[in-house]
Amino acid sequence: MKFISVLLIVFFTQNCFSQDKCGSANKKLRKIEKHIAKGDNNKAVNLLLKIEDKCDEELFLISVADIYYSLNKIKKSYLFYLQSFQKGSILYMNNISVSNFLKSSYSTGHYNTFNDIINDSNFKMVLNKELKRIKEKNSFAINNKNDSIIFNPNSIDINSSNDEYFPSMPINSDILIFTYRNNDSLFQDENFYISRKINGSWQFPLKLGDNINSTYREGSLSVSLDGKDIYFASCHRPDSYGGCDLYYSTLINDTLWSQSNNIGSSINTKYWETQPSISADGNTLFFCK
Repeated sequence: MKFISVLLIVFFTQNCFSQDKCGSANKKLRKIEKHIAKGDNNKAVNLLLKIEDKCDEELFLISVADIYYSLNKIKKSYLFYLQSFQKGSILYMNNISVSNFLKSSYSTGHYNTFNDIINDSNFKMVLNKELKRIKEKNSFAINNKNDSIIFNPNSIDINSSNDEYFPSMPINSDILIFTYRNNDSLFQDENFYISRKINGSWQFPLKLGDNINSTYREGSLSVSLDGKDIYFASCHRPDSYGGCDLYYSTLINDTLWSQSNNIGSSINTKYWETQPSISADGNTLFFCK
């Protein structure tokens, strides 16, 4: 009888201690929500970090996950949704939390967890258009995951202490054209440079030429598959329709490009057009507006 009494005392002591911890943590959740409402996200995150491991009840874990998701800390939100899910399925989650859990599972690459949620016996939510699309992409990711290859990029000799980006090259070619930004110049000017691969080594890059580069800023580019045409963005030129426009130039000989031309008002507008990408057949031009 004494033994049973001792067990009961221990049980109630532990249970009360757990409730006390969770009660205190839940009160601080309300403070965190007030910080967020005032736009003080830093205070919210700092307080959340202090209490996130103080309670392991499902509803608390879901609340922590919801807050992290609202602060765009998707990886953290996924971990707390997962803890709750592992303790009691999705029984305690409302549709918003379930939706966030699905999105965070997919965006963090936990494709099997996404399927586990969908197949959970308590999953009753009707998927909206966005989630249906994510479900299709999730299935594609799972089916093609085994076909992926390990990609280990290596730095090449043309890189410098400044910025090199937007590389483009024709098919079966030893020519690489890219954007170079001079961070030491007054306006961090951007121009196009070309490097040739000779005997397995990329040569020192040279400026592409004044028919393409100008005193204005040249940014992103795309070279056609045969290497004879280049499409690029340039900003605030005298013939610009406004902001950044798309231009093109044609290769005349091995080293000389034609005078660059504005693509025209059928594409360029008073807004920014940039980041062109020409299709393999040369008949379609993709770009950002």
